[in-house]
Amino acid sequence: MSSLQKQLAALAKKTPRPVGVGLRQKIRRVSILFTEKEAATIDLQTLHSIGVNGLLELKKFDARFGTFESNLFAPASVELDRELQTEDVNRKLDKTIEHFLLLLSPFMLLKPAHKAFEYLLRRHRYDLDLSLSLSCSISISSLA
Repeated sequence: MSSLQKQLAALAKKTPRPVGVGLRQKIRRVSILFTEKEAATIDLQTLHSIGVNGLLELKKFDARFGTFESNLFAPASVELDRELQTEDVNRKLDKTIEHFLLLLSPFMLLKPAHKAFEYLLRRHRYDLDLSLSLSCSISISSLA
């Protein structure tokens, strides 16, 4: 195996596959608001508008949501590609998303929360891990 082949193989291992992509499969669009077919037709700018709308509605319940207008929901976030960012940038982005999700968890039954979460899910390709899911669940159950 040549040096170039080894480099390409190493790069292929590091590059994550989009959800649902396999041999001869179309890319699936994960969505909590739309059907898979509808979600595939929605561009990032429209998705951003939906997310910002949800965020603005959430600010009526809790002003702390406003802090995310300048990062997670900023206009520049539409152009952000996580795969092209450094590990440090992605780690900071994950921390910001985790902070947002913990704040969002008591509102998850509301439509504005769904709108904001849809944007995070689709744009930032954030994967919820078990510990964060449990944290959000504990946060919700402590309010009951």
